[in-house]
Amino acid sequence: MASVESMSQLERMGSELRCAICLSLFKIAATISCNHTFYRSCILESLRTNSCCPVCKTHSSRREARPAPQMDSLVEIFRGMETSAGVNLFTTQPSTQVAFPESGIFSSHREVGSLQNPSTCECRSIHRPKETNLSSDK
Repeated sequence: MASVESMSQLERMGSELRCAICLSLFKIAATISCNHTFYRSCILESLRTNSCCPVCKTHSSRREARPAPQMDSLVEIFRGMETSAGVNLFTTQPSTQVAFPESGIFSSHREVGSLQNPSTCECRSIHRPKETNLSSDK
């Protein structure tokens, strides 16, 4: 059985290996220009509708998303450590089916935060074009 301290370290490591959008452990991870890493399908879909990082709100674009295979390797190591310790700290979250047919990606994720309602993303007001009053009332 693992000690309380090693369990705490495993939990800390696992929290660093989770996508901030769907809360799942990385699998096919991608990093954007601000160096935040996400599940690839999550960040591509997020950047399709919001041109900012879901964590720090830094402006970003889909073409800036680059593969992060080292994160996938770290998740494999983490899962091995969980197995060795006889624990499963990060169980599967309740999820909804998310499909991105244009990219051929179909997976289960649970969206959280501003992505449930993209109009609440803080950067939307920064990047939204200024409204003009076309009314003829004077």
